This record gives sequence, structure tokens and C-alpha cells, in this order.
Amino acid sequence: MKKIVLLCLLCITVGAKAQNNIKLPLKDSTVLYANTIQATSTSDKLFTDAQTWLSDNFKDTKSFISANDKDNLKLTGKGYILYLPGNNDPDTFLTYNIDITIKNGSYSYKVYDIGYEYGNVNRNISEEYSHYLHGEVHKNSLIESKKSARRRLEAEFVFADQSFIGLVNSLKQAIGGTN
Repeated sequence: MKKIVLLCLLCITVGAKAQNNIKLPLKDSTVLYANTIQATSTSDKLFTDAQTWLSDNFKDTKSFISANDKDNLKLTGKGYILYLPGNNDPDTFLTYNIDITIKNGSYSYKVYDIGYEYGNVNRNISEEYSHYLHGEVHKNSLIESKKSARRRLEAEFVFADQSFIGLVNSLKQAIGGTN
């Protein structure tokens, strides 16, 4: 009996710690994935590789490249990643902007203005995450409980984090370089 009680307490403790371990990268209260990577290629090669990566990753009908500035070696895009939460909600998209800037044998990337879009609703992930960190959640409906809303947000944050880590890793793989 003691083993069962101990096991239950351990599961509750691990579950509580897992919920608090959701850490998104923040800068000035904004969720931001950014870094500068040193590379061995020329600036022209880095720019060409970044262009190729951006066009390969922005093939769906919603994503687009908003700036392709060869003179200043800067690329900017607006991306959409389909998120299927597994219920009857309308298609939900994780939205973001990305800037890639090449300078002196290195490149910088910045993924920002991250949000969720479904139907006519747009939610800013930085605001949602700030509320979440302070123990506040905004429920989607009157029938959604606070606990259910918190679980939904946690799933969304994990999905977003995994998506952007994968996106950034694919950029690094395509362009090269080291942190």
C-alpha cells in the first residue's frame, strides 16, 4: 500500500514539474527564436542558400517571402504551420515572421510575431505565454474549464517550440555554420 501511495505522489510531482518546464525563449516579454551563426561560406553563397531554404520551406499557399534584398543581404518571410489539435476545431495555423540577415561570413535569424490563427481569430503567443506564466489562462469558450484551457495552452506551446526548433535546425543544416 505504501508503494502505491508513494508511486501516486511521485506521478503527481513529476506531472507538476513537467507542466512548469515549458520554457519558450523570451526577450523583453516576447517569444523570440534568434541567433547569429558563424559560417565558412561567402556572403553570396550564404544568401543564395538562405533564399533556397526559404523558398523550399514557404511552398504552401499561405506563406510568402515579403523581402528579398540582395543588396543588403536580407530575407524576410511570413510563415504558416498547420496545427491539428485533434478535435473538431477549425484548421489552426501557427503563424510567424522570419528575418535572415547575412553579414561578414555569418548569418542571423530571427523568428518573431508568433501567433495562432483559426477562422477569424488571431492569438499572440507572447501574450498567451505571459498569462500562462502568471497562472492566468483565457478560456476559448464558456464550456472550457481553466484546467482544460491550461492543458490546451501547454500543448500549443510544446508544438510551437518543437516546430521552431525544427525550423531553425533545418535552416542551420541548409546554410551551415556553428553557433
